[in-house]
Amino acid sequence: MELFEMVVSLLNQEGFMEETMKVALERKVVEVFEARRLEKKMTIDDLARRLYPNLPIANARMNVNRLRKPQVNGKPKRLLFGDFVDICLALDLIPERVIAQTVGSIENS
Repeated sequence: MELFEMVVSLLNQEGFMEETMKVALERKVVEVFEARRLEKKMTIDDLARRLYPNLPIANARMNVNRLRKPQVNGKPKRLLFGDFVDICLALDLIPERVIAQTVGSIENS
């Protein structure tokens, strides 16, 4: 199935993606990122330095962790498109493949 068709299959009857589906996809992407980071034997600090080279390490680490851990209210931090692309590149991932893998895993669950 083509990526476009895979994404369309996640839409509701009105042609929109439900908020719960968006959050589920974002959480799956974060899981893919975490698995890739571990596969590459990168620490959080390694990833933080690649993503935010101009920030002090404590601030860079905080920016990475805000995506990995829920907010104080328990809700996940939303993954912005720019963050998605930056993290893909920092982890040597192809964004289109990450989307396909994520959508595929949601469809199969």
